[in-house]
Amino acid sequence: MQHKTRAKINMKRNIITVFLLICFKIGFSQSDNYKQMRLFNKLWKKIDNHYASFEIKGINWQDSYELFKPKISKELTQEQLMDTLALMLKQFNDGHVGVAKIKPFPLRFTMGFAAERESYFYKEFYNDSLIQALFQTANSTLVGYGFDSLQPGYNNNKNILDFTKSTDIGYIHMSHMEGISARKTRILMKQILQECTGFKGIIIDVRDNKGGLPKVGDQIAGAFLDEKKHVSNDYKRKRKNHNSFSKPKPYYCKPISKNPFIGTIVILTNDRTRSAGDNFVMSLMDLPNVTIIGDRTEGILGEAKIGFLPYGWIYGINNYKILTPDGINYEDIGIPPDIFIQNKLSDIEQNKDPLIDKAIEVIYNQQNTSHYTQ
Repeated sequence: MQHKTRAKINMKRNIITVFLLICFKIGFSQSDNYKQMRLFNKLWKKIDNHYASFEIKGINWQDSYELFKPKISKELTQEQLMDTLALMLKQFNDGHVGVAKIKPFPLRFTMGFAAERESYFYKEFYNDSLIQALFQTANSTLVGYGFDSLQPGYNNNKNILDFTKSTDIGYIHMSHMEGISARKTRILMKQILQECTGFKGIIIDVRDNKGGLPKVGDQIAGAFLDEKKHVSNDYKRKRKNHNSFSKPKPYYCKPISKNPFIGTIVILTNDRTRSAGDNFVMSLMDLPNVTIIGDRTEGILGEAKIGFLPYGWIYGINNYKILTPDGINYEDIGIPPDIFIQNKLSDIEQNKDPLIDKAIEVIYNQQNTSHYTQ
């Protein structure tokens, strides 16, 4: 009991500290007549000192400063300033790069921009209703193969894992990797492993996975590992210059069970499988029993570093370069599938998901198609 009480006190103290820091940075009174140039300079400098992928993006950041500095004046409204900053950040095509305006009481976003690249998937499925209809189509396709109808939240719990199965294949869907602890995820995955004992294969659907915490994805990937796996080498950006990095820090994913799943694993991806979703795919992509079907992942690895700016603004960037153990950097290009298939609107009309069809085919053929590229 004393342990739990101390934990609660520490949690409250941390929350109060963060709240006071936010209030200090924001100020208790705001006006539209703030110092836009100071904000612009702070944002430019934070990115200049910490962003990890200037070389990959081919951005001359000093030229950007000279181009956008004359556009900043005290006459700009907050909305106009946001538009100007967004125009400067858009060139990154990086969903980890962004800026937002926040207010307290209650703490909330009032404006925000993330420099996401254009997406084939979001062009084709351009609103939430169409995306929902696509996953309903995936569900009905699974039912056609003898799966139980998919219900949100494994075991009727509110969590990130949706699970269903047929007589010999399991299906896991994850739309994100946040709002759940690594411990809870590990427990759920062990339960799923028990339900899939002796199965031919498992389909892991991370299409339109919005990312979250890599440690959560590690618990899911760990269900399919029989030994600790070296996933990546992570290099932290140093302030010295754009190409200055720390020594590599190896990143490992560990098994969560003494009896991992050893059947065929099929991972479904698209160009909105992002961040922790990218990391998850990287953890399993080179296993001999894994086949990736779909489109390239978005290619924004690691996590966003969030920092404060003056006058109630915050920024986000990725300050890590993440390479595979053999030196490949999938930032900006994404992890390629073994079998290339893109969902189309016509899939909904035909009530068939071709990625599910191909996944079932791969599993029943019990063949390793990991050498396929298209």
